[in-house]
Order: sequence, then C-alpha cells, then structure tokens
Amino acid sequence: MKKTAQLLVKMSPDLREAFHNYALRHGRSASALIRHLMEDEMRNARMIDMLKPKLLEGQCGPVAEIFDDKGKAYHVKVMPYRTQTILHILDPGCENGIFDLSKVRGGSTLLNKIFSVIDTAYDWNTPSYRQICQELGLDPDFNRPTYKEADKPLVANLERHIKWDAGGEDMRLNELTFDLLDLLRTDQYPEFYAFIKSKQSLDHWSFKVSKSVFENAFNRVDQYRIRSSQPVFTSIDFLPSWEGRGYSASIDLWSLSTCASDGWVPQKYGHLKGVALKPMRFDLAIETVVRRLKDQGVVFLTDIEARDYLNEEGAYWAFQQRSWQCPNGLQPRLPSAAEKLLWRIKHPATPLYDQHIKRIQIQH
Repeated sequence: MKKTAQLLVKMSPDLREAFHNYALRHGRSASALIRHLMEDEMRNARMIDMLKPKLLEGQCGPVAEIFDDKGKAYHVKVMPYRTQTILHILDPGCENGIFDLSKVRGGSTLLNKIFSVIDTAYDWNTPSYRQICQELGLDPDFNRPTYKEADKPLVANLERHIKWDAGGEDMRLNELTFDLLDLLRTDQYPEFYAFIKSKQSLDHWSFKVSKSVFENAFNRVDQYRIRSSQPVFTSIDFLPSWEGRGYSASIDLWSLSTCASDGWVPQKYGHLKGVALKPMRFDLAIETVVRRLKDQGVVFLTDIEARDYLNEEGAYWAFQQRSWQCPNGLQPRLPSAAEKLLWRIKHPATPLYDQHIKRIQIQH
C-alpha cells in the first residue's frame, strides 16, 4: 500500500464550509474533491494558463503585463539584441518604458523571479530564462537567429570573436561580426547597407586578427536574398539619343513597398531607355540598376566608347534634339555647316538606333 502525505490547505471558515457543501453535492469528500481538482489541473493546466500574466501587443512584439504588490503595472518582454536574448522590465508610464529598475526590486514574488534571471548570465537555452518566459506566456525564442545547417560551424567561429564589454577596435570588430551574423540569418533578409559596410571593412582590413573567418562568412551571404529597409540611392547618366537630350536619372531601389525583390520599381523607372554612360563604380545596387536597365534596352558605353559615340551618332542625336546635356568632360561634336544641311535631309549611320529598332521588331 502506497503511503500518502498530507497537504495543508488553509481556508477561511466561510470558504471551508462552502467548499465542503460543494463537495457533498458532487458526492465527494472535500479531500477527494481537492485531490481530483489537482490531478485535473496537472493534466490540463487550465488554471495555470488563466493565471499567466495578460499578454499585450507592443511595438516590437508581445508584452506580459504584471503587477507589483501595490498594484502598479509593469511590462516584461523578450527584446533580443543581435545574437543575445534580453529580458526587459518596462514601465508603461515612462517614456520608452525606461526607468530605474532598483525601484521595483522586491516588489512582488514574480518580479523577484524575473530579477533572479536578469541578474545572472543567461542565453537562449538557460533553463531559468526559458522557465520564467513560460510562466509569463512569452516565447523564449522570440526573434532568435536561425542559420543554415552548413553555416553553423562558421557562425560558432564568428561568435567566438564577440567581446560584449569591448571598446575601441574591439567594438568595431564586434560590429563587423554582428553584421556578418545578421547577413547569414535565415529568419530575416540580409540588409543591403550591412552588406556594403561589411565589404568596406574587409576591403580596408585594419584589425589585428586574421580576416579569413570574416571573409568566409561574407562569401557565404546569399546576395539574391538581400533587401533594404531604407531606399538605396543611385544615379545613371544618360547621353543624347533617340530617346532624348540626355539627363541624369536618380534611381532609388527599395523606395516603394511594391518593389521587386531586388528593389527595382518598374512603375517608376520602366520608361528609361536610350544610351547611358557605364558607371565607374560598381556595387550591388549599381549592378542591379544596370542589369534592369539593360533588360529595358538601355545601351551602356564606357567612357572611351561614349567619346566615340558623341563624335558620331551621338552628335547627330544632339543636333536633332537642338540641345543636350552630358556629364562634365563629355560633349557631342558640333557638326559642320555641310553636315547640318545633310542631316536635315538624311541621317548619318546610327548603329545603336538600328539595334534598338531590331530589338523592338524581335519582341513583337
């Protein structure tokens, strides 16, 4: 026969009498009913779920609303920073929720449990951190970074370079490490500016550690997934052609929510045609813009090719347009008086325009 142990449950006389009568109505003793309720709760956890703090929807994810022993409300949320998870206690009555935490220490049993986690070193897998999140109804893995299985050894190598209390050069190396870790994540898109910034750091390496791990990580970034939360500004110089007198086109990638995955906005830039000067500097944004414009039929010329063009076909188009606009140092040749007369009757050889007409005919 199994031994049983007694559990003392204190009740006021009125509650004890009401509970005893309630048990009798269901044909049970008070002890049997308490045991039944406890067993049912352990199986189904209905009461525990009801006792969890109320979850609110904050600006950056769910927030658990808790109260101290005086009835003052506080908000608790999981707010990851880069690769680290952080539990925050916020005061909804203060700007940005930030306040002096020392004022609420010891404010309630639940607050004490939260502080017992906050005051220790913890990470995503720390049992006490996961336990308190469960009690608060929060997701302990909220915004937790995920990576491709093949990248995990590389991620582990990068994380070994993080110095959380760093300053100076170590802080700059931290920033590069964090950017690379963000670029490798599969739970979010790689950010354009983080990609460019990382490339600049690698191209001008100044740290006292080997850059091989960092280069390997950068080379693993999936450039086809890159997005930008802010517009990326580029500029393309168009030369006089059958499409116009020449102009400088400002093209912004990721400037509209309806843009394509590579940031291109067809409704804003689908009209751009003609002949353009090939950019001297190339990065991911410029490469995207040049590729998209080529798909639209734009012909790109190097500086030397542009000079030849403006001496021949481009000179004719500038004459036809009656005015022109070109980048500094590139001017179309002025036609002779005889050429002006002839070009009013018959145009000279226009190989780029002929290619343009052929392309349209093939498309139709």
